Amino acid sequence: MSEWDQNPDCCKLRQFVSNVHVINDIAERGIKLITDFIGHCHDESQHQAQIQVVESHREQFPYTKSTLAKLNC
Repeated sequence: MSEWDQNPDCCKLRQFVSNVHVINDIAERGIKLITDFIGHCHDESQHQAQIQVVESHREQFPYTKSTLAKLNC
């Protein structure tokens, strides 16, 4: 048995890490956005226009690890 296994803080951390649920918040928001708006499209031309708006927005406001890291002060 190692010293790590005997350390109560280490044991608590190991238990937490084993049980934590990881969520990709950006992906879930994107899916929610798509599912909310897809019901409002009445034909293919509206659907295509909507996709173009989303693509344009992503070009203006890219979501990358580096841009998101700048938000965390």
